[in-house]
Amino acid sequence: MTEVEKYPGLLVHGPLTFTLLLDLFRRENTEKTLKSFSVRAVSPIYDTHDFVVEGFPDGENGATLWALNHEGRLAMSAEAKF
Repeated sequence: MTEVEKYPGLLVHGPLTFTLLLDLFRRENTEKTLKSFSVRAVSPIYDTHDFVVEGFPDGENGATLWALNHEGRLAMSAEAKF
């Protein structure tokens, strides 16, 4: 894959990143019921580099979350509502 398509590594599957963001939200909001969770994939994450998933409360009804690649660039954004 990396030799044919010239990627720096294997792509991290988008649904895995989605799952990590959802897990972060659920661990931080154990007493709340999730009503909706929307995501937007922006750029790739590769297995050869570290990445982070983070977020913050967005008022009393939800949260904004994101995944950043190893350069600190947005890879995926998410919005959760409860």
